[in-house]
Order: sequence, then structure tokens, then C-alpha cells
Amino acid sequence: MNKENVENIDVPSVDQLTELTERFLLEGLSFKDLKGISDEDMEGIYAVGFNLYNNGKYEDALKVFQFLCFFDHFNREYWMALGGARQML
Repeated sequence: MNKENVENIDVPSVDQLTELTERFLLEGLSFKDLKGISDEDMEGIYAVGFNLYNNGKYEDALKVFQFLCFFDHFNREYWMALGGARQML
């Protein structure tokens, strides 16, 4: 990353970070919500992981399911898929 790229990074203020943290904790948000990722996009990503799993590509499926669990830690389907992929390794 060059100096120009670093200077153009939009760094949130302390107040903005405080607000995001409060919303995340108090309103039960996920990173998916904070980043504005739609449920449809998440389901599309899940479909990719599901296809990888069904084709025996468990390590690749594991990475997809880890991503999904990180961004939507409330979705049990993602956690079950992650567990299934880990079990196959």
C-alpha cells in the first residue's frame, strides 16, 4: 500500500466507532448488518460453500463457511455447515 492509498483511507471518528459498537452490542447486529451485506448475498455465498462441500472440496468449503459465520454469527445453518466441513477434514 503506498502513501497515497493510506492517506485516502476513511478512518471513523471515536464517536462513530462508539456508535457502531453500541449498535452492534445493544441491537444484536452482526457484521453483515454493519457492512450492509444482504441476506440474498449471504445465501448466494452459502450456495457456493454448499457446492464445494458436495464436491468433496472440504477445505475450500470450510473457508466459505468461516466467512459466513464471521459475518452472521446468529445463523445456525452456517455454523452447522462449518461443523460439517470441519468434520470431513
